[in-house]
Amino acid sequence: MSLPQPPAVAAPAVAPFPPVAAPAAPAAPAAPAASAAPALLPPGLPAASFERRALTRLATVAATLVLLAPVGMIKADSAGQWVAFVWLFVVGAGQMVLMIVRGYEIGSWVTGVTQVTMSTGKPGGVAVFLKFLLQNVVSSATCGLGGIVTLILRPPLNQNWFDRVAGVVVVETRPPWVGPSPR
Repeated sequence: MSLPQPPAVAAPAVAPFPPVAAPAAPAAPAAPAASAAPALLPPGLPAASFERRALTRLATVAATLVLLAPVGMIKADSAGQWVAFVWLFVVGAGQMVLMIVRGYEIGSWVTGVTQVTMSTGKPGGVAVFLKFLLQNVVSSATCGLGGIVTLILRPPLNQNWFDRVAGVVVVETRPPWVGPSPR
């Protein structure tokens, strides 16, 4: 006894691959949107190099240590603690005022760099303070490892992650020192 066979089905007459159309001409690059804010730099001031930024960081740390050294020499009685507190407040408030008004940290003034906001191209401002605050919060939360991010700069404006988040560019305000002038 044989089993019944299913009826034969004809294969569809379709090509295995769809036909390929000729490639279209490449599209012209899109023009930047008129509403996008360009990166503003003050005229004639280049973005600070890695070397200048590293020197600024070292100068800031050294100047801060020098300014805070007297706190360690104050007698540990109640009057001495108040003097230490006032001195720390004066140094910290001075640093904040420099940052917001002029875009400087203590070491920035020594090395000739300042921080300008990308939205206005002017030094200082709340963006510089927010960058400082964010940088110190991240660095403290990661036991100092977050400070390594400040060493990673990206072209074309040599910005680190904190600069880009805050909308800040670090610029050189005077040419680098190249040695004594010839006589």
